[in-house]
Amino acid sequence: MTKVLTKNTFAFIDDPFCRAFLDSTKESIIVVDSKGHIISASKSAFQMFGYEKEVLNGKMFNLLIPMDGIWDIEEIQTKKKNLRQPNIIGIRNDGFEFPVALSITHVPGEEDILIIFVTDEPERNHSEQSKDINRQYFNVAEVILLALNMKGEVIDINKKGCEVLEYTEEELLGKNWFELSIEDKDDLEEVFLGVLKGTEDYRVYDNHVVTKSGHKKLIHWQNTVVTNEDGKVVGSLSSGMDITEKKKILTALQESEEKLRSYSKGLEKEVEERTKELQELLNKERGLSEMKSKFVSLASHEFRTPLSTILSSASLISKYPDTESDDKRLKHVNRIKSSVDHLNGILEDFLSLDRLNEGRVACQPEPFEMEDVFEEVESSLSPILKPGQTLESSHSGIAQTMTTDKKLVRNVLVNLVSNAIKYSPENKPIYLRCEFISKEMVVCEIEDKGIGIPEEDQIHLFERFFRANNTRNFQGTGLGLSIVKRYIELLGGEISFKSSQSNGTTFKVTIPVRFKDKS
Repeated sequence: MTKVLTKNTFAFIDDPFCRAFLDSTKESIIVVDSKGHIISASKSAFQMFGYEKEVLNGKMFNLLIPMDGIWDIEEIQTKKKNLRQPNIIGIRNDGFEFPVALSITHVPGEEDILIIFVTDEPERNHSEQSKDINRQYFNVAEVILLALNMKGEVIDINKKGCEVLEYTEEELLGKNWFELSIEDKDDLEEVFLGVLKGTEDYRVYDNHVVTKSGHKKLIHWQNTVVTNEDGKVVGSLSSGMDITEKKKILTALQESEEKLRSYSKGLEKEVEERTKELQELLNKERGLSEMKSKFVSLASHEFRTPLSTILSSASLISKYPDTESDDKRLKHVNRIKSSVDHLNGILEDFLSLDRLNEGRVACQPEPFEMEDVFEEVESSLSPILKPGQTLESSHSGIAQTMTTDKKLVRNVLVNLVSNAIKYSPENKPIYLRCEFISKEMVVCEIEDKGIGIPEEDQIHLFERFFRANNTRNFQGTGLGLSIVKRYIELLGGEISFKSSQSNGTTFKVTIPVRFKDKS
């Protein structure tokens, strides 16, 4: 083979052994002269570049490999070894570019001839294309992509990041990220250290960055660590989304929701208050209507009887002109007086209820002794005691001077004692007891041995116009106990009772010794 290579150029190319070698080898071999003209090539070389043999012969090698400076034969001879050119781009006949590596040598004794071995580099092609594609994705991403080294210096940032921060890539690369764009530098450096340590808490967080023009923008970051081939952490990669406007909108929405919620609550409260007022008015109207209805019913019954008595008694009196009929006249006069007292009591109950409903009754405290009130009650009610009835009063405990409304206390006791007299039979005692259970409270009990209160009626006892089923044969308005309860509440006290039908009733009134105004 050495003898062949020492022949002149054309002899070398036309040598049958050389031709057979070029046609049979799988290597892509191209033979060129010192000026870069293609003299000959192997069959594999023609196939690699997609040309027919006759087309390439005599063409410039730059048609296949656009690269200057590879024809320096003197340099190749000086080095006395092959000249390798990796990572060169080859161009096929159809214009497709692909990576190749060249190994160039000269033919000993034939200084005008270069032999070029061309090898394809598919791995490098894939790698470079991947890098190019990755870079394209890196720059077209709609989020900030930021790579920092272990010192917090910017080693890469995409186009979106530069737009958001208003810097060029050159202005950011190599700069300390925390000193350049972060206002709360110390806090964010701590977060960065957490990211590098792989702490889960720092994988996602929000913070403000400062743009070149000094504006603050809120960025939502997702972070991960970057490692080398040995698995060692060499930096961080973060993707960030500008949520400044989104945050403003969310804040505005939250404020609007809060205002709406507040307004709704205020409206609900107003509606509730108005509903309550309307309900109170409705109840009052219903109560007035009920009162009117019951008053009419009461008037038709309670007023008719005493008025009829007065009319008949007055007519009968006129029939007794002589003095011998004085006893008969006196009897009718007493009947008239009793009927008038009854009517007066009914009217007084209505007036009391009306004053209470309108808030015109108030407690007027004054000092007094309970014994004096008891004496007044006994004196005023003794005339209405039935034959054989007695009113027995008693006192216990250390007596205290009362300082409350004497008139209200007297009215309560008069009403309860008069009921005990009314609903008790003849020859039965009525008990009126007073006990000072402390320096602050006094208890009054009114006990009778009368008809009692049916159990089913007891729950309604203090309602206006209510009368128990067993009281139909007794005069009354059904207002007395309702008024009594209101008076006791004004005094700041309480009322309770125990009763069973046909076995009598005991009312218990507890009131403060000294009135305390709660208004």
